[in-house]
Amino acid sequence: MNYKVELLKHGDIKYTEDNKTFTIVRDFRDGEIYLSLKDVRRWGEPYDENEIPIKKRQEILKRIEEGFIERGWEKEVLYFDYTPESAIYYAEEVSSDLNNYYELFAMRGHISKVREEQSNQSLDIKVLKFIQNYYTMTTEEQNKFTEIVKKDKPGVLILLKDFAKRKIENPNQRDFTYGLYALDMLLNDNDNQEIKEILKDYIVVSKNYNLSFNEFMSKNRPLNNLIKELL
Repeated sequence: MNYKVELLKHGDIKYTEDNKTFTIVRDFRDGEIYLSLKDVRRWGEPYDENEIPIKKRQEILKRIEEGFIERGWEKEVLYFDYTPESAIYYAEEVSSDLNNYYELFAMRGHISKVREEQSNQSLDIKVLKFIQNYYTMTTEEQNKFTEIVKKDKPGVLILLKDFAKRKIENPNQRDFTYGLYALDMLLNDNDNQEIKEILKDYIVVSKNYNLSFNEFMSKNRPLNNLIKELL
């Protein structure tokens, strides 16, 4: 098995193992680095369907730490958490991260104005990461997430709706399913009528492009009832 740890020029960390890879977005240029098992959750596409097991994550994180040490970093400035508990995501963390991305892209006009393909791709990769993190949380934390964004972070709702709409602009089965997950996160929003309207577009696209709801509906999510109602 071959692996490589790369510290990229903009502060990101790229880990490659055989033909699989992922990148951790982290600015380590301030002289300290904080990493935990939640930073090593999935491989990049096309191997991102399932989470990396905890034991394997610990192994990868250890290699990344060794990569820093080999490049002259002192162990005293490396804060790596290998405990299984460090893999858990919480509502406040996920909602804050999503809200930060909304503010960044809204400030640049990438949501409210003319979209640029490259910027949208970058945004979608980040949003998808946090959608995946959301579905690792307990039901209690997911409910907390809904309360937080409705009360304090309405930009997250805009971000998720924009993501869901964009996933059927150039439809394929993978994007179609990810868009449904974003709509499912929005289901407890006050304006479920808007979600229904978006979902109607999904139904039209599913018929025109022969795309299926089956993969999403096999997960027994709350959105399933709305899909059944509209089909």
